[in-house]
Amino acid sequence: MVQIDAHRVQNRGIPHAVRFVVLTLAWTVLTFHTGAPAEARTRHVPSEYPTINGAMNAASSGDTVLVAPGTYIASPATHDCYEVASGVCLMSEGGPAVTIIELCGGTCCVVIAGVTGVEVSGFTFRFSHADSCDDMWQHYGVSCFDCSDVLVESCVFEDLPIGIDVGAWWYGKVSDVVVANNIFHGCETAIMCEGVSCDDIYWTSGLPEFSGNTITDGGCGVLLSGSCALFDHNVITGCRGSGVGIEFGGQSIWSGNVIAHNGASGVELLVDSAPILVLLNYKHLLRTANDIYDNAGCEVYLNKNSESTAVYASYNYWGGRCPDFAREIHGAVVYSPWVDSTHSSVLTANDCPGATEPATWGAIKAMFK
Repeated sequence: MVQIDAHRVQNRGIPHAVRFVVLTLAWTVLTFHTGAPAEARTRHVPSEYPTINGAMNAASSGDTVLVAPGTYIASPATHDCYEVASGVCLMSEGGPAVTIIELCGGTCCVVIAGVTGVEVSGFTFRFSHADSCDDMWQHYGVSCFDCSDVLVESCVFEDLPIGIDVGAWWYGKVSDVVVANNIFHGCETAIMCEGVSCDDIYWTSGLPEFSGNTITDGGCGVLLSGSCALFDHNVITGCRGSGVGIEFGGQSIWSGNVIAHNGASGVELLVDSAPILVLLNYKHLLRTANDIYDNAGCEVYLNKNSESTAVYASYNYWGGRCPDFAREIHGAVVYSPWVDSTHSSVLTANDCPGATEPATWGAIKAMFK
């Protein structure tokens, strides 16, 4: 089942002692009314259940659906998506190299919707190029909405229109969704996060977290559409478009990520009337610096300046000791001071002969008064 570490529990503002008492009381009440809980069991596909959905329909909270090596087709003929039941762990027996779910004419490989306490791990999700499968532009490896306490980890997403979609504008809220240690290769959009709102990004309880993922050789690495999210130690490289695209407002925190060698900008903001707040290494720690460099466009690009948009990008690495910020940064972005390639030294314009110190955020804000 999903493991929630102590740090994330504390972020929720619930002391461990209180949490333990609440869970103990809840378990006592449940046991008193229903008797001893059913023993969790492992349901095997295909030896025990021919299909993944068949095993899911039979599963109870606490069960594991364990899928043997093979290729499984998600299509209208197989009830479209494979649906993960609440409290159930969907795992492969042999790992993503030998356990594949192909999308053929359906909406997604796996859907996580209206459930809580779910884990999905150890699969390759990919688009089928069989002649009988229609081309699709907005279909998913994993679609995740109206759910909570979800972990998607150690999977491979290949050649999909959208690798994983978290949240949806019209399909309810998501809470505590973690997408970790996955590989995305050749997806038109690897990670899409849409419609996940927050009042204050500094209070990170419940927000989607994307950590330890590797995104290569696709169209766009990450697309945030009106969403709040946390990104920690991901690698986004080799995309034909921008590494990160942000639109329709939202707030995001980025720590320890590598965004490099992409075909357009590293981080591109499409600014409209909705406020956007982007915090690149907001803790100002050397160990949490992002490496944003050698992207074909700008490293950070705002299509227009707006007093409702703020990009705090101090204490990051920009590809050299004295980058050409006139080319690397477009728009009202606070990028100084910055760090060296080893994240061991802090640099300013004083370290670069002939450079001028960029404006502070206070000076940038004054532009709009």
